[in-house]
Amino acid sequence: MTLLNKPLPTNAYFSTDRVREGALIHFTAGPTAVSAFQTFYSSPKRLGYPVSVPYIVDATGDVWQLYPDTKTGYHIGVVDSTFAQNHNHDWRLIGIEVANIGPLTVGHDGVTLTWMNGQIVYGRLGDPHCPPVVKLPTPYRGITYFAAYPQVQIDATIQLVDSLQKAHGFPRVIPPAAHRFAFDPTYFATYKGVCSHVNFVDNWKWDQAPMHSDAIWNGLKALGFTEAS
Repeated sequence: MTLLNKPLPTNAYFSTDRVREGALIHFTAGPTAVSAFQTFYSSPKRLGYPVSVPYIVDATGDVWQLYPDTKTGYHIGVVDSTFAQNHNHDWRLIGIEVANIGPLTVGHDGVTLTWMNGQIVYGRLGDPHCPPVVKLPTPYRGITYFAAYPQVQIDATIQLVDSLQKAHGFPRVIPPAAHRFAFDPTYFATYKGVCSHVNFVDNWKWDQAPMHSDAIWNGLKALGFTEAS
């Protein structure tokens, strides 16, 4: 894992420091760290408040640090005001964006895979030049195909999470299998440890989907992270 300092302007995040209780993994819905960084940089308050995370893991395995990880921007987008706890989860969980397109849509021809609402072709099933694809045995939130993570990016994400846990001392746990890919406001309202975006937002988020992210969870378990009760 190579850590690169890529500072955002100070108006792209909140200046307050907070104790961190875990890490929350996203994917960018775009192919590179550059595209995510430019979104945060060019329009930091596009929703009226800072939207950003302190870390982006590029497909190359490089980790971009955008600002100190004791600070935050809004990054989760919890819809229900009670569950949002006045954006408390954005503050207590360190946001990590993994540069990845994420969900792929199959075209009417049954082979063409697209992303960004069908605007960009990712590849065609059966084509030897198609970029790597993960096919789920059953759809997750309506999606069957995902753009695969390269191994170097998986390794860097695992290493980053491990280093953040050691630095901040939050519980060395991941969600148990029954909750790992579930939207469960009751369970995650006070959860401390490593989790992902799907645990806090229903239906319209897929990060991190089952099978697509299994290598990350298994890698953390190999480093001694255990399943929370």
